[in-house]
Amino acid sequence: HSVKMIYGRYRIESDEKDVNSIISKVAMAHKYAKNHPDYKIFNYGIKLKEEMLEETKLTNKMEDALYNEEFKVFLQPKYSIADNTIVGAEALVRWIEKDGKMIFPDKFIPLFERNGFITRIDKYMLERVCMIIQEWITQGIPPICISVNFSRIHTNNPDFVEEIRDIISKYDIPTEYIEIELTESTILDKENDMISIFEQFKNNNIMVAMDDFGSGYSSLGFLKNFALDVIKLDKSFLSYETDKEKGRVVIRNIVKMIQELGIKIVAEGVETKEQVDFLRGIGCDMAQGYFFARPLPTVQFNELLTANLE
Repeated sequence: HSVKMIYGRYRIESDEKDVNSIISKVAMAHKYAKNHPDYKIFNYGIKLKEEMLEETKLTNKMEDALYNEEFKVFLQPKYSIADNTIVGAEALVRWIEKDGKMIFPDKFIPLFERNGFITRIDKYMLERVCMIIQEWITQGIPPICISVNFSRIHTNNPDFVEEIRDIISKYDIPTEYIEIELTESTILDKENDMISIFEQFKNNNIMVAMDDFGSGYSSLGFLKNFALDVIKLDKSFLSYETDKEKGRVVIRNIVKMIQELGIKIVAEGVETKEQVDFLRGIGCDMAQGYFFARPLPTVQFNELLTANLE
């Protein structure tokens, strides 16, 4: 295991004499750095105070926000690359306060991961998604599969799969319209536990997608161990920072191998026509990204979906 160094720092003012106060400021900066993986070194100062104040505000509001249904489902469509039709969607959470102010996920998701509230948000999102699918069925709109993100924290819960199954059964919708998304790092960090979790999903006919594939240290060897239905190629694959041709060789062969394993592929972060043409040329199944559509509120998504059916 590699050793990670994390530092909290505080520059002592010239007139400061209280050693305990100095130590507690350093400790506060150190604790913040530990809880925020983006920081290796964090300085005690105005920024820390502002961020801690902001986090306290969000923590104090989160229960009421959930009760008042301020967490909204936005849907980003997934398109079939072969014929440009909408074949699925990913559910993304947005926090819209009573005054209409939107709080984006990067402001609250890491905080909810740390305080455990994320588990309630994820289940709430699954419930809302089930309601959307139920409504489509009632209105005679042919449903499409919606994927819902679940945090790594759920994998510590022995009843994780059962709780998901119970929510889907409660709304009486076919399991084929729900896909559970877990990130690559979640799956690889607990490889042995995940094998049995995947088996439980398979036994309940619930589809599982691996998100952020290739974003970190993925070893292709693990693919043979998991009963995966879908793999989402991380957007970094399409960015070809250095050598475009080499990047394309890597993607072409990964897509071929994954499809031979009977797993469907979604390319994420697709932003240009050139990327779409390349993905179509190599037979990639699906794509999502700003080239096609941004995440949309459900009303707008429904309009897009019904127009797509005509």
